[in-house]
Amino acid sequence: MKKIITALLCIYMSMALWGCAGPAREDAAETKAPSLRETGLELIELMAEMAASDDYVDMAVGNNAVGDIVREIGNEDHSLPNAVYSVTVSRDSVDELMEMAGISGNMSEELRAYLEQRVTGSLISTVNGMEGAESLAAANICTVEKTFVNKEPAMDVIYIYTYEEARPASVSFRVGDANAVTATGSFIISEDLLLSSEEAIKAFFESMGLDVEVKEVTD
Repeated sequence: MKKIITALLCIYMSMALWGCAGPAREDAAETKAPSLRETGLELIELMAEMAASDDYVDMAVGNNAVGDIVREIGNEDHSLPNAVYSVTVSRDSVDELMEMAGISGNMSEELRAYLEQRVTGSLISTVNGMEGAESLAAANICTVEKTFVNKEPAMDVIYIYTYEEARPASVSFRVGDANAVTATGSFIISEDLLLSSEEAIKAFFESMGLDVEVKEVTD
């Protein structure tokens, strides 16, 4: 299983989803920045609108199995999550995945930090890829990204939003220089994946060979 996860990570690390997102924007007025939880909800609202737009889905993928998955998501209610969880992957787990993928040896700290972000940011794509190529494609069609300024996160983190009768959604937050944060949101396509508690989420990532810290986010 872990070899499969590593192979998928190598593929997703090379995808353009994790390229440069442009400069962060900071409001002229020194107003309090929205929390990561709130920012994630904004991205999910946009993702849900994309999935519910027949014009967008027709333009992006047309009438096929991938489009059917996206339209199913568009019919689900992602307006109010049951719970939100933060998932932080341990440095040791990321380093181990990098080594298994052949990314090791002499490199600058800047390059290592960049590659570690790509590994962490690719985890949700890996989960969707385990469901098959059509699920991965459907998730990619509704993926959104935003770069903003926020002093809240000290390290990269993934937020998972769970719903009563809808697929979960995730937002990965990557920390850059000068308090810049890049948020990337995508749906978690699997309908059968149990992510209903801290314990269930931790157990799932541990099944992928990852040591993670999971906490419920309430504000």
